[in-house]
Amino acid sequence: MWAELSIPGLDRPRSYSFASAPQNENQNEFTFFIRKVPGGKFTEWLFSENRDPDECVTMNGPFGSFYLREKETPIVCIAGGSGLAPIKAILEGGVNDQIKRDVIFYLEQELKRFIFPQ
Repeated sequence: MWAELSIPGLDRPRSYSFASAPQNENQNEFTFFIRKVPGGKFTEWLFSENRDPDECVTMNGPFGSFYLREKETPIVCIAGGSGLAPIKAILEGGVNDQIKRDVIFYLEQELKRFIFPQ
């Protein structure tokens, strides 16, 4: 699932996948994985220390559907880049629902562009 995020002065919204299960959020807080993109209007504004505190992010959504099917087979997760966000959300949902299945998880990422550099 994803949402469209907008800020003042941005010509079109940006789409981001939710990064946590709905059960882990209150109704006014949502988690997204957002990497700062040099020259990116949205991320430059979001990560700016000088932005006006009265300016808000507007969210439309959620859109799409993403869920664990009720099966006994292992859960196979394959992600690249920001694809980690929805995988994290769906696995958290499985933990919250106490689903007990094996998980096979594969994440491909260029180390220099990793969303969580070490």
